[in-house]
Amino acid sequence: MSTRSIIALKTGENRCLAARCHYDGYPENNGAILLAAYNTEERVRALLALGELESLGPELGEKHDRSDKEHPDWCFAYGRDGGEKNTAARDRTITGLQGERVSYIYLFDQGTWLISRDARVFSPLAEHPALPKPEAIAEGEAPPAKNGGGEISGLAPAADNGGASHGD
Repeated sequence: MSTRSIIALKTGENRCLAARCHYDGYPENNGAILLAAYNTEERVRALLALGELESLGPELGEKHDRSDKEHPDWCFAYGRDGGEKNTAARDRTITGLQGERVSYIYLFDQGTWLISRDARVFSPLAEHPALPKPEAIAEGEAPPAKNGGGEISGLAPAADNGGASHGD
């Protein structure tokens, strides 16, 4: 069974660039990978340039087939690797992510990963109870797995015009 997620970069007041990820969206996997491997805006933009993902890896990788077992840490992108069309990350309203059929929404905002289940209240991802404490990761005790919170201010309900996404 898949745990779908959305990975997004806040680009303005109630705006983001967002792409879906089909598999392993739970914090212990995708959340840990995002914290460890995509911790700058440049890295997040490079990840979102891949568009919608089947799976997230700590490395962007290169074009490859699903059957490639030599690079298990590479992302698998529907467009780049699967040859599918219309898979680019989309400009969205953050409030427009409400109601998406995903389990988790990850939002990179000014150098910090945030997590939400519903796009209404976001909490710091690093403080999620399912993740090891940052000190443990830094000391190598709990490396990220492979493949109480605050609200974001200024989010007013708005219509979203970019809801199309990869089929379920």
